[in-house]
Amino acid sequence: MINRSFKPETRLIVFTDLDATLLHHHSYDWTPAISALEMVESKGAELVLASSKTFSELWDFAEKLSTQAPFIGENGGVIAIPNSHPLSSHTPEEPNHDGYRILTNGLSREKLLRTIATLRSEFGFQLEGFADWSAHELGKLTGLSIAQAQKALRRQASEPILWQDNAKQLVLFEREVELRGMKVIRGGQFLHVMGQTDKADAMKQLLEYYEASFPQAKFTSIALGDSENDVGMITQADFGVVIPNPKRTEPLVLEGRNIIYAPQSGPAGWNTVVSELFESL
Repeated sequence: MINRSFKPETRLIVFTDLDATLLHHHSYDWTPAISALEMVESKGAELVLASSKTFSELWDFAEKLSTQAPFIGENGGVIAIPNSHPLSSHTPEEPNHDGYRILTNGLSREKLLRTIATLRSEFGFQLEGFADWSAHELGKLTGLSIAQAQKALRRQASEPILWQDNAKQLVLFEREVELRGMKVIRGGQFLHVMGQTDKADAMKQLLEYYEASFPQAKFTSIALGDSENDVGMITQADFGVVIPNPKRTEPLVLEGRNIIYAPQSGPAGWNTVVSELFESL
């Protein structure tokens, strides 16, 4: 006999960018979002960090934010799932590192660097990337400490670059990269060269693992971000949130269902929207 009164458990998953979204764009402070973060925890929701940052960087932030959920690194090029998390039993057998199962999507950084070097040689593109800089040089560009910059340099599936050529050359560069099975994603400060994957793909992949791990649950996804590299994730979530970035010359305007525009930038805006969503859902 079918139990028609059965209703699946609803579980919330928050996918969030970090820089200029959950973190202040200069100080990297998230304390204005503490009340919403506490609400996420009290509701038993998952907080999935989704960033251009590396595994090493995100491991630190997961510890500081006390989240035991998986996280998405390098704009979707890396997915890290804690060995202790239920999702780990529904994912492919992958290398383990610091208590996480690491899934790599797209292309290896070595292949990306070879392609960038070839394009520089053939077309004379003016650019510099993380592979060209020491931790000290990266720290001067970004405001990161030497230790933080060293972690930012440990990339597996992407290469951030600083474009130093004109707009016409950038169009040519993007075309040549795409012809070689790669793409360029525009982030807040850097362009990111990577394989054919992104945060939206990684979000979809994780949602499939969640559904396999919790077959009697119904998942509602919330995605928050501020830049072009967040667009797919924001528009494909059940609720997408645009956090205004004061460094942008034009606001990020998106089309899609359930798109919400935060009234403030950074963690203050994050706090306002997430609190209101959790009170209403």
